[in-house]
Amino acid sequence: MTKNTIIAGMGVFTVGYEGTAISLTLLITLSSLHVSSSEKPLFEGLLVSTGYIGMVIGGLIFGILSNKGRKKYYGIDVLLMGIGSILQFFVNNPYELLLLRTIIGIGVGADFVLSPVIIAENCNALDRGKAIAIGRVIMLTLGDIAASLVFLSLLLLHVSTSLLWRITLSLGVIPALSVFYFRRGLPDTVRYIGRIKGDIYELKNAVIKITGRNEVNVNVTIDRTPAFVYFRRNWKFFSISALLWALLDLNLGIKEFGPTLIARQIGITDPAVYKIITDLAFALPGAFLGIILIDRSRKITQSISLISLIIVLTSFVALRGILPDMFLFLIISSYYFVYNIGAHPIIGTGLPAIELSPTKVRSFVQGIVVATAKSGGAIGTLLFPILFHKYGLIGALLPSIAIYLIMLALFTLVLPETSRKSLEETSREIESEEKIK
Repeated sequence: MTKNTIIAGMGVFTVGYEGTAISLTLLITLSSLHVSSSEKPLFEGLLVSTGYIGMVIGGLIFGILSNKGRKKYYGIDVLLMGIGSILQFFVNNPYELLLLRTIIGIGVGADFVLSPVIIAENCNALDRGKAIAIGRVIMLTLGDIAASLVFLSLLLLHVSTSLLWRITLSLGVIPALSVFYFRRGLPDTVRYIGRIKGDIYELKNAVIKITGRNEVNVNVTIDRTPAFVYFRRNWKFFSISALLWALLDLNLGIKEFGPTLIARQIGITDPAVYKIITDLAFALPGAFLGIILIDRSRKITQSISLISLIIVLTSFVALRGILPDMFLFLIISSYYFVYNIGAHPIIGTGLPAIELSPTKVRSFVQGIVVATAKSGGAIGTLLFPILFHKYGLIGALLPSIAIYLIMLALFTLVLPETSRKSLEETSREIESEEKIK
C-alpha cells in the first residue's frame, strides 16, 4: 500500500467511521434527543438519508470543480467531514444533527469523486483495481471497525447515554483532519497534468514524487477532443455505471440498519458486537479476497459477488423461522463477505465510470455517477426502516433480491471488461484523438 493510497484512503476511513457511528448510536441518539415513538421510524431514516443527500450535493459540485484540478480541491472534502463531525457533540435537537449529517455528506460526496479518480489516474493497468479496493474498501472497513471499538469501549467505561453518542459521532474529526495537510501537499495526477494542463515540468516533478526516482523522461499530449464527443460515444456506459451504483445503494439499508434493526430480530441486542463480528470475520476477509480477484477479471469478480448476494438473501428469507438465530446470524454475516468481494470495490466505488471515462471528463462523469448513486442511497435508507416497521424484516429484504438480479443482468450484458487495460484503452481516449487528427 503506497503512501498516496493511504492518504486517499483516510477520507473513506472517516466515511466508514461516521457511517458505522450513526448506525450504532441511532436508537440511543433519538431517545436522547427526545424523539417520540411515532416519529422514530421517520427520523431513523432521515438521520442516515440526509447524509446521502449531502453526498449528492458534494458529488455534483466537486465533480465540476475537480475538472479544473484534482489537487486544487483535495482536502476540502475531509475538512468538511471533520467540521461536521466535531460539531455533532454540541447538538441540542434532531434537526441540528440532520444539518450536520448533510454537511458531512457533502464532504463524503466530494471524496467519492476525488479519491478514486486520483488513485486510478496514478496507477498502472495491472494494479488499478487492487489500489481502488485497498484505498476504498479496506480503509472503509477499518473505519467501520474503529467506530465499533470506540462505541464498545465507551460502553465498557459506563459513559452516560447522552455522552456516549456525542463522543462516538464527534471522534470522526480525528481521521478526517489527520490527513488534511498531506492531501493539500499531493501533486495533481500525472494524467491530469499530461492530458489537460500540459505542463511538462509539473508532470516530471509529479512522476518523480510518485515513483521516487531521481530522473524520468516524460511528454505531454493535451487532449483536444471536444467533451461532447466522449459523452455522445460513451453515454450508455456512463448511464449504466450510474444506474448500477444507484441500485446497489438502494440496498444500503441492510448495512446501515444491520447493527440495530436486523440484529435485534436475530437475538443480538448489542449493535457493536454485531458490527465487530461482521466486519472482522466477514467484511474484511471478503475485501482481501476481492483484492486477489479484482485485477484478474472485473466481470467474473462482480458476477461471483452478485450471484452470492442473491443466494445469501434468498437463503435468509427462506430459512427465517426455520433455523435458530445463530445460523441466521451466520447467513446474514456472509452478506458482508460477498458484498466486499466485488459489489463494493467495483460498482460501489464508481470504478466502471472511472475506467470508461477519458481524463478530460472523468471527474465530471464521476460526479454525476456519485450524485445518482447517492440519490439511490438516500431513498434506500429512508425506505428501509419504514418497510421494516410496516412489513417486517422479510418485507424489507425482498426488494433487494430483485435489485441484485437486475444488477447482474446489466453488468454482465452491457459493460465491457476493463481489467489489465490502461485507462486510455478502456476509455478509448487515444482512439478519439486519432480520429480528430
